[in-house]
Amino acid sequence: MSARRATAAVLLTLAACAGDDVHAPGSTDEPALVEAAAARPVAAQDHGWIGVTAPAEAVDVAPTFDGVVAAIAVRPGDRVEAGAELARLDERLLREELDAVRAQVREAGAAARRAAVEVERAQYRLRINQAGFAAGTEPASVVEDARLEVRADEAAAAQARAAHAETKARLERAINRLGDTAIRAPFAGTIGLRYADVGAAVGPQVPVVRLVGGGRARLRFAIPMAEVTRVAPGTRVVADLADRAPMPARVATVSPEADQASQLVYVDAEFAADLPDVPPGVPASVRLGDEGLGDAK
Repeated sequence: MSARRATAAVLLTLAACAGDDVHAPGSTDEPALVEAAAARPVAAQDHGWIGVTAPAEAVDVAPTFDGVVAAIAVRPGDRVEAGAELARLDERLLREELDAVRAQVREAGAAARRAAVEVERAQYRLRINQAGFAAGTEPASVVEDARLEVRADEAAAAQARAAHAETKARLERAINRLGDTAIRAPFAGTIGLRYADVGAAVGPQVPVVRLVGGGRARLRFAIPMAEVTRVAPGTRVVADLADRAPMPARVATVSPEADQASQLVYVDAEFAADLPDVPPGVPASVRLGDEGLGDAK
């Protein structure tokens, strides 16, 4: 693999990982964009770790269960507020499921009531037999049989009550799922990508849109496993970006394990608050902090 393609591959991985809840599916534009980013001049690229600026917040928004998209309310570039509806899943199958579970709840409730009546009947027979035994008209074995019947009916009633409680829990889940057909923005931001259209099957691992939040860009970079002891949360680093003065940052998180394909460890850092902001997607060469560059706050 050429140096340029290796750089492009690392930049693509950095842009997709470190902090996103779900990795974004690839789009047809990604290879061209990353090749263009890798071709941009970056100061001291041969002497530092490969990095890229990333949005402060970015998440692939997906439903909590599998379903089919019935409507999408946003397009790439749209600005949305926290809680805004981004898309909605088809409710028809969920409503059919809800009706079926309601019927099961009614049936289980009736079974629980019948079991309670059987317990009362067995207890009544036990009292009659006990009175007969006291009067000398019933043998002890009849009383013991009646007592065992009460225990059996009580066990059956407990099982019926448990079945009724389980169906009521299923009903509550079905109601909650119906309320979750609206897919909402977890925070205010801008729609970066739209992965699905109306009629598409989506789920927890198949997102609908990518939401990019505001705030200052972060710095993400990759280091070889052999150098991982040089970087830890709180370590000062410096990012050299094209056409910009060196920008200090402080390491926030270090991945606990290396990427299997590249054998690199990915690091997330925060720029100093008093530095000029930079847009996401800018490639950088990252090195350990120099004393003369000040501290990243």
